Amino acid sequence: MAERGVGIADLKSRTAAVQFGVAVTKGHGPQVGTYELLYEHTTDQPITDDAEIIGLKTKGTPDIASATIRGAKRVMVGNDDQPGLIEFAADMFRRGRFYPNPKSLLCSATYCPRYASCHFHD
Repeated sequence: MAERGVGIADLKSRTAAVQFGVAVTKGHGPQVGTYELLYEHTTDQPITDDAEIIGLKTKGTPDIASATIRGAKRVMVGNDDQPGLIEFAADMFRRGRFYPNPKSLLCSATYCPRYASCHFHD
């Protein structure tokens, strides 16, 4: 068996963590990409293998499975042709452009400091 490189594993446990015998990876790329960046920064070791999501289904028929995410940190840092999420976030802070999401549970006076002056909510 060939030796594998350094990679991040993340356990996800919830009702829909496993579907059709495979761990659900959708939406986990940015989180795992952040973990990869933090690992590399902290250890000075490069991530050389795919990330692994381990899914643990918590309701119904018990099920556990895994799936991989290739190049997760690319979502965060981008490449020569496309910016990553970090660059998008930096631009938002630099320009003061905070896009509304009135469907969010956080869209309220309790959680949003701009709620009183925002015209995008009801």
